[in-house]
Amino acid sequence: MPVLSIDLQKIKRNTSNIIRRLGGIELVAVTKAIAGDKKIALAMVEGGVTILLDSRLSNLKAYKIYP
Repeated sequence: MPVLSIDLQKIKRNTSNIIRRLGGIELVAVTKAIAGDKKIALAMVEGGVTILLDSRLSNLKAYKIYP
């Protein structure tokens, strides 16, 4: 059976690295591809993302727990 392993620390670190390279330009994360996974969204927020976008309102409501 196929298994998908997601390293949340790498997502956090990569997000932080992208933000640093943007030099003050705000990064907006589109979370459609993560199917509302709160752990992945939190890793991006911890990495510095301040805006999460998604095509599903239910996912956006779930993300309201993050600052």
